[in-house]
Amino acid sequence: MLNHTGVGQAKNLAHSMTGVDLDLVVTSPLVRARETAEIIIDELDMSNKQLIVDTLLREVELGVLTGKPSKGFSTATIPSDTEGAETHKEVFNRAERLLKKYKNTDQNTLLVGHSGIYRFLKTLNDNLNREDVAQIPTFEQGEFIILH
Repeated sequence: MLNHTGVGQAKNLAHSMTGVDLDLVVTSPLVRARETAEIIIDELDMSNKQLIVDTLLREVELGVLTGKPSKGFSTATIPSDTEGAETHKEVFNRAERLLKKYKNTDQNTLLVGHSGIYRFLKTLNDNLNREDVAQIPTFEQGEFIILH
């Protein structure tokens, strides 16, 4: 669940998006992302808009590293042989499917997710070299981008 700080960040994000024309909000199935999406919908008075929960937007699977302190690794730099973790290829494939589903449609879509998958989405969206995914800065709380 979002704590007081998280609720405030979600409200601030919503206010920074005032005037952005949205048709659809898509969220990760994780609770904090869903709560953030619901706050944005409420703050922007978008109760008539559809909220879709899409597992393609879930955070990168870290396998045995899940829940461990992330010293020396990130979702973009985990060793490829980490037991139970998604490979970069798997995450890029998932990110491609997500972009194909929601990008270049007749709907303006807000994706509410996590910084790990964001790096992969941004790499693809901006046509960057896939080998440079770890160089993409983490997604800051309360930040949003427009897909193009």
